[in-house]
Amino acid sequence: MNGLTLRELIMKDSQPFRRLLVPYHRALLLYFAILLCFAFGLDDSALADSVGRVSKVQNQAQVGSIPAAVGTSVGMGDTLRTGANARLEVTFRDGTKLTLGRERAGGD
Repeated sequence: MNGLTLRELIMKDSQPFRRLLVPYHRALLLYFAILLCFAFGLDDSALADSVGRVSKVQNQAQVGSIPAAVGTSVGMGDTLRTGANARLEVTFRDGTKLTLGRERAGGD
């Protein structure tokens, strides 16, 4: 025998395979990271423009020109509108919440 332990023999023999697999592992991890981002709706355009999301809607409200619904993305510069007796809550990326709407005469 040449004086190598079993572990050293395994490590020595596996080096060429390791060199081949390392780039594939990195590519595979990158692929799954991108896949997860798209699965959760975090594509590049949404991250670049979005400052928050609608978290609650009561009656008619709009974000820009579209009707607001829970989960609607709110971008920098979007106009937020509420109709009569309507409420709109936006949760920003840092967790801050903004509620818009008119209070009734008796309060809520």
